[in-house]
Amino acid sequence: MKKIYYLFIISILSGACSQYSNSPVNVGFHNLNAKYNAYWQANLLLKEAQKKLFDSRNDNYSQILPILIPTDSISAGSVKTQLDAVIKKASLVAERHQNSKWLDDSYVLIGIARLLKEDFKNAVETFKYVNTISDDDNAKDKGLIQLMRAYIEQEDYQTAGRVAELLREEPLNDENLRDFYITKAYLHQQKKEYKTSVAILEETFPLMKKNEQKARIHFACGQMYEVLGSMERAMYHYDQVRKNRPSYDLGFYANLNNSLLKGTTEGFQKLLSDSKNKDLQDKIYEAMASVEERKNNPDGTSKYLNESIRKNTNTAQLPFIYLKLADLNYEKLQNYEIAAAYYDSTAALIPPKDPQAKKSI
Repeated sequence: MKKIYYLFIISILSGACSQYSNSPVNVGFHNLNAKYNAYWQANLLLKEAQKKLFDSRNDNYSQILPILIPTDSISAGSVKTQLDAVIKKASLVAERHQNSKWLDDSYVLIGIARLLKEDFKNAVETFKYVNTISDDDNAKDKGLIQLMRAYIEQEDYQTAGRVAELLREEPLNDENLRDFYITKAYLHQQKKEYKTSVAILEETFPLMKKNEQKARIHFACGQMYEVLGSMERAMYHYDQVRKNRPSYDLGFYANLNNSLLKGTTEGFQKLLSDSKNKDLQDKIYEAMASVEERKNNPDGTSKYLNESIRKNTNTAQLPFIYLKLADLNYEKLQNYEIAAAYYDSTAALIPPKDPQAKKSI
């Protein structure tokens, strides 16, 4: 009797090894193995890589923050091992568990890892493949959202827009709806369509959890409202930054921008007197210079910009201060030789791909 029982168990397990069978036992076996031996581990590795990329980002608060952290091959190099492991682990589902319900989700993970590595061609092909073969609407929608982002990162905004139109017709779950809104707002921000971008973000914030990512997007939203001339909405979103667990720097710049919009010296003096802001005094003086600029006081503007340079601890910010001084001396003070020197300093330090680099040439 025991022998018959063991033979029965062995026959079940042997049959379960077939990844092409749709029997309940086979599917259950491959669902379990695909989830815990491949998909779950790959997903965990991807989240770790994404968190590392987010935490190591180098935000320039003097420029409008991109809603999503742009892909960057240099930054991706720091998480190459994790991303390669994501692709390897997730690929096991395709190799060994074809009948698993986690197959489509695993392909999405592979596509995201390739996207973060800036392997755009293979990322796009992966997301398109998911859309073609998947019977899981949620996986298809997630793949399309990532496909849209892949086109945005390649500055193919027209194709990204066409993908967005497809997604608009889909009944998205809460997670996909949130990610779709964020990615679409990012698309319009990259096209400098700030009015549309902030309108989408206003619908997105209720779908987001309270965390640093949400705080950062509130900051970007405030910056765009400033450009649009909606100062009250800008101040509202800067206030929301501190309510959503920002990093110290993010909270500092939100307070700084609020003080700048209010145009009072009290907020600046309070920030200057706080010992925790010792390494950020250059930004406070730069903001004070902006207040003087709005008052049409070029001498005061120049004074605080030079003080900002004197207190500077972040060389990445220096070229933008030099550029402000160059423009000020050229346009307002007519000190052309000094302006030329500042333009030279700007050209030597500003990143070549920065939109303002052409001004210093």
